[in-house]
Amino acid sequence: MAISQEQFGELEAELEILGKIAAQFEAGSPQEVTIRRAAVALFFVVMHHGDSFEAYLANFDQKLTPEQLARLKEMGLETDS
Repeated sequence: MAISQEQFGELEAELEILGKIAAQFEAGSPQEVTIRRAAVALFFVVMHHGDSFEAYLANFDQKLTPEQLARLKEMGLETDS
């Protein structure tokens, strides 16, 4: 399955962000390994199931808990959820 140039650009930007986050942790630490695995998973899903993944995200309506929002903020991630 091919993805559009727009989807590829978004994927590149997201992987770059994940790489910057992973770099904040010691190489081989559980946090760094987990973030890098998440990046690989994102790459796989977008490259192989991009359209269905985008549809899933568009319909995903779960709100984050205050604890989840606080953790994202601690990690340097901002969200409007």
